Amino acid sequence: MFIGREQELSTLNKLYHSNRFEFAVMYGRRRVGKTALINQFILDKKSIYFMGVESNEKQNLENFSRSIFEMKKKLFDRAELFVLSSCSRISLRKISRRAHHSCNR
Repeated sequence: MFIGREQELSTLNKLYHSNRFEFAVMYGRRRVGKTALINQFILDKKSIYFMGVESNEKQNLENFSRSIFEMKKKLFDRAELFVLSSCSRISLRKISRRAHHSCNR
């Protein structure tokens, strides 16, 4: 059962239904419900959930690119993509280049 967080869900839904690429970063203290909020939000949506790890930028980028590629293979007919990330230190330009490179293999 998911209770509360209507304001946060509303904000995420506005981003999801916009006609643009959207990239939302969620951060905060531990144990406040970030993952539960994300999981509730993506229940009925084509989305990619990626949690960055505190290893290094290269590893996070490779893992994120792999997530994009696998999701694209499974669900997407076109470049429709909504991304939620728990890692704020990822360069969008690097993500785009890496995802493009992975998809062209």
